Amino acid sequence: MEAFTARVALARFARQSLDMQYYIWDGDQTGTYLLSELIEAADRGVRVRLLLDDITSRGIVDGMLQQLASAARAATADLEDTLAEITPDDLERKDRIRDLMDEIHTGGRDLIAAALDTHPNIEVRMFNAFNSRRRSGVGRAFQFLADFSRLNRRMHNKVFAADNQIAIVGGRNIADNYFGLHEKYDFRDLDLMVSGPVVNDVSESFDLYWNSEWAVPVHAFAMKRRSEQRLAGLRKELTDAFQWEKHERLKELESDVETTKALHRITARMVKAPVRVVADLPGKVHKPTGEPLVAEALAAQARGSKKEILVESAYFVPVNVTFENMHERIDHGVHVCVLTNSMASTNQMPAHAGYAKHRKRLLETGVALYELRPYPLGDTTEDWKHRGPRTVLHTKAVVFDREQVFVGTFNLDPRSADLNTEIGLMVENKKLAGEVAAFMEGGMQPERSWRLSLGNPTKVKQNGGHVHGSGPVCWCGDETEKRSVLRREPETRWGSRLLMRLVSWLPIDEML
Repeated sequence: MEAFTARVALARFARQSLDMQYYIWDGDQTGTYLLSELIEAADRGVRVRLLLDDITSRGIVDGMLQQLASAARAATADLEDTLAEITPDDLERKDRIRDLMDEIHTGGRDLIAAALDTHPNIEVRMFNAFNSRRRSGVGRAFQFLADFSRLNRRMHNKVFAADNQIAIVGGRNIADNYFGLHEKYDFRDLDLMVSGPVVNDVSESFDLYWNSEWAVPVHAFAMKRRSEQRLAGLRKELTDAFQWEKHERLKELESDVETTKALHRITARMVKAPVRVVADLPGKVHKPTGEPLVAEALAAQARGSKKEILVESAYFVPVNVTFENMHERIDHGVHVCVLTNSMASTNQMPAHAGYAKHRKRLLETGVALYELRPYPLGDTTEDWKHRGPRTVLHTKAVVFDREQVFVGTFNLDPRSADLNTEIGLMVENKKLAGEVAAFMEGGMQPERSWRLSLGNPTKVKQNGGHVHGSGPVCWCGDETEKRSVLRREPETRWGSRLLMRLVSWLPIDEML
């Protein structure tokens, strides 16, 4: 919630500009709450620019449709229970919601974005756009196959900048699961907030994408039954409709005083440090001209490390250069430690399959591997299949020698290196590096993750405080557990393990 509060505060207190660049922006509670803040900011005269990757832009429509359906059902029930108290306003609201749902169904995937774009102070653009704009995925699927080399390359950047004075860069998209409000998933993630001259560099990166040939204004798309005058009139209705079933934690943000205090608490923790923006160019989506600038910057930083490299990466597929760099650093006495998702916690089975077949080689090389538990060890629910929200690791961070730290959108996998555009911040500061290292090490504790080893950990040698040897891959948990050492993927079914094994045989590593 702290991360979400920071974004709400920046939108609420902005006076000149808001620039946002996201891979995913869902139409759930957090997504619609933040959209309402953007509309209010635009009404105050703030210039709002929203750049979305087109492959996931339907999330706004689908999420809002679900909330509208819920709101309409609630409204119908209320009206039926209080027939004597129906007013013309009640009936008008119900009719407007029904019309909006009809338009979302028939008006195409860009209805919400186009509604925002009709505001004189709001512009919305789609990056690397599909030609097919219908909600049905059939046309887009065929186009994806026909133009695979282009559409397989996506804009994975996440930027939230206010007034060119303060910015947030990191792993979080805009959706409930990134801010602790989702019923099924709770994403472990990390952002950095920055102010000062570096924000100019963040804004410069945003402008390169915004003005590139790959960013298409949403109003350029032909949409069936589109009426800009009607769409503009929907803005307030969207804002009002989602007030009906607002999460209790979101209601706390309605107070400007409390939001201001929360922002002050965050900025009070900021440190003064050299920081640079590391970002791919938008042309990376065009293979002949694309350059993996973020991947090269991380590789260069790793080559300069002398003692330790700590990695927390949601998706970790160590092929080619990644593995060679790790092997080289370990040969030079550098301790390399990686925290990533377990099979039980991951939300991307193909990525885990691509990682799993490299685990043994990594352990033999001397890499210390940890995999996140989907539920903390202290959870008292005996049946893990019926617990609450599942923890999913989504962080993308690296700490070098506890002196430099990188936080951004880059996973250590081929997709981030070669296919997607990425952005991150490289900071030189021991205090901040220590805080991020502590965050990582907290996730590596036995109650939060399994430590991987080769063979029986009671019979192999210790090296730098971490266990590795020879034999099959084992998952080592807390000594208090009934089974502290497991020889198969913890908390998974045999069918899922079979599927993962089959996927691992596919020649798709370069796309993971």
